[in-house]
Amino acid sequence: MISAWLDLPVAGVFAVLLVVYGLTAAAIVWITFWSPLSAAIRTCTGLSASFFASVSVLFALLTGFLAGDVVDRNKQATRAVEAETGALASLHALTLVAPADMATISEALRSYVDAIVNDEWNAMADGRPSPKTNTALTELLRTVADPKIAPAATQSVRDGLINLSLRAAAETRL
Repeated sequence: MISAWLDLPVAGVFAVLLVVYGLTAAAIVWITFWSPLSAAIRTCTGLSASFFASVSVLFALLTGFLAGDVVDRNKQATRAVEAETGALASLHALTLVAPADMATISEALRSYVDAIVNDEWNAMADGRPSPKTNTALTELLRTVADPKIAPAATQSVRDGLINLSLRAAAETRL
């Protein structure tokens, strides 16, 4: 339940907190003035204004830190997706500039992107990994590391293919 609450947009988090604290305040008012216990509760005196001020400060701090955390999580998720997108774009660009035919890498790249879009995003929404995407990534990396490709590519293309940080980017996104 807490993950569903934290996954809300910032406005949703504030709305939930506002409703919870509003209902709590309404319950306190009801208990104090209209409940059968109201006579006994009204005999309790001596609450100072600083008590109520501290509650509002704590509420403000809670919502501020929570909103900051939600925004930071969204930024981290965006950076992770952008890092993987950059690695995939670099791999695609390397296959385009290579003098040799890189159709096997292009096909493996297409399969991996298809597995991400059609399978993994749904699996991530359920909080589970996607075996299909993991298999497609392994196949892509195996294809890139295939020694048969190395003689056909230039040194800079080989270095770019070997130094690809795609697995790290995919793990960060997950």
